[in-house]
Amino acid sequence: MKHPLILVIVLSLFSLIHGQSQKGTIKGKVIDKTTKEALAGANVLIQNTSTGASADVNGEYAIENLPVGTYTLRFSFIGYETIIKTDIQVKPGRITFTDAELSQSIIQSDEISVTSGYFHNDDVSEISAVAFNAEEIKRSPGSMGDVSRILMAMPSTAQVSDDHNDLAVRGGSPTENGFYVDGIPVPNINHFPSIGSTGGPNGILNIDFIDNVSFLTSGFPPKYGDRLSSIVDINFREGNRERFEMQADLNLSGFGGGAEGPLGKNGSWMISGKRSYLDLVMDLFFESQAMPRLSDIQGKVVYDLSNKHKLSILDIFAYNDEDYNRDDAIDLETDNYGYIENMQNTAGISWRALWSHSFYSVTSVSHSFTTYKNDFYRVSDNKLDYNGENLEQLLNFRNINYLQLGLRHKLEFGIELKHETGDYDYTQTTDTTELGTVSPEYIVDKTIEPAKYSAFLNYTIQPFNRFIISMGARGDYYSLNEESTLSPRFALSYDFSNRLKVYANGGIFYQQLPMYLLSQKDEYENLDNVKAVHYGLGMEYLLSPDTKLTVELYDKEYSRMPLDSSTPYLSVIDDGLSTKDFE
Repeated sequence: MKHPLILVIVLSLFSLIHGQSQKGTIKGKVIDKTTKEALAGANVLIQNTSTGASADVNGEYAIENLPVGTYTLRFSFIGYETIIKTDIQVKPGRITFTDAELSQSIIQSDEISVTSGYFHNDDVSEISAVAFNAEEIKRSPGSMGDVSRILMAMPSTAQVSDDHNDLAVRGGSPTENGFYVDGIPVPNINHFPSIGSTGGPNGILNIDFIDNVSFLTSGFPPKYGDRLSSIVDINFREGNRERFEMQADLNLSGFGGGAEGPLGKNGSWMISGKRSYLDLVMDLFFESQAMPRLSDIQGKVVYDLSNKHKLSILDIFAYNDEDYNRDDAIDLETDNYGYIENMQNTAGISWRALWSHSFYSVTSVSHSFTTYKNDFYRVSDNKLDYNGENLEQLLNFRNINYLQLGLRHKLEFGIELKHETGDYDYTQTTDTTELGTVSPEYIVDKTIEPAKYSAFLNYTIQPFNRFIISMGARGDYYSLNEESTLSPRFALSYDFSNRLKVYANGGIFYQQLPMYLLSQKDEYENLDNVKAVHYGLGMEYLLSPDTKLTVELYDKEYSRMPLDSSTPYLSVIDDGLSTKDFE
């Protein structure tokens, strides 16, 4: 009788443990979007249920003992717009952190709840923007957990090639896109980065670290500069502040894992690493060596100095290499063969300070570097085509201040200082162009160090209910060509009803040519910065609470665009790896 009894006890304990493991928790913080102050008493409900919680004096909430699954949360507070967050994943025995930032409503009444619902813009100056979270990236068909690949599905973008993440946004070159992670500029978020551009075959970023992504394609606000086509603004979440957690991953892109946990009582940390494995498989079963090797490590540390001041440290590192011979190149039907090696890293620290209930600032310092080592030979004659060892670096200081002047007025202002270094040592041999002309040989051994100084200001006013105007400007000075530019920008929107909104935006944008191109001849350093003028007009119509129709017209006009003299129908910035004679 003892054995059956023991068996019953063991099975009972297993059932209990198993039942507990199928439960999870959602926790987070609800704050004022403008002031970043906690919203004590804010309501958090699971959509279409009575299950939820209220935020405490620190704005924190917890919904515990939830069955594993996907949830939709509704965040509300009197005097603020209600927002809805979808695709909240609850995992067995894990804590899912979901924060919310609520915007104050002009309509002040204890009996009126203003709802922006499933669709809410961060700012009127970012109305030509699309926002999505990590779970939407994972569920997007064909994205393979890659931020850039989900952007390719956006109406405003075009895919340059099937095997690369290069984005052509509204007719622009991939060089014209800017990437930010937690407000820190990241030159390229892809493995095997293209020199002078922003593309690559595979993404670096760990999707599990991403909280949300904003993709701005037209008339983006003055705090973003030196880019002509788009801004991808990515926010990483914080690590688990309550307990240590680990996770292992294995998928088609590689194997790896991550860990996170509390940092004392006032902070958190998280780190992850990944490596591709297809090269290992090919080495075991095939003779071909034409398989790239990809690896990356990234992490984030957050520490609260006080309830008003927070430090955040970010690091994103990647290493890639590939070695393939002439037979591999013939099999792959490529024109070149050889060796590629890249190393890239972005490290930065941010300080968020809440100076008062209506004023806060974010200050960041970061350093990025990318190395490019390449040896390419032509398949046709086995002769050297390109050889280079190049290094690009960026030191960036950025300060943004947010000031709320009552309910109807908001001011955003700041400065940005950049110091770039390009160390170039490369040889591009002669070749024949598509038109039959012979391109010259380039032998470059040069260092260039452009500095860029910027100041920006943006003012948002709501003169009356349903109508918002945002206007501002950015001033930039470029040391290399000693050019000063002024970039005015505007945006406005009007809500005809709870379903229909119309909006317009526009502005002037400047961007310096890639350092790699400027290094090719001394006189290129004096070339004017490329200029683009944006105009956008659109409407949004809410077909249902979770379905929105958007129609937008836009005009984008370029000027001061350098052209290749040997192939005059091409812009030289469309091919970051090419050496060109341009004018």
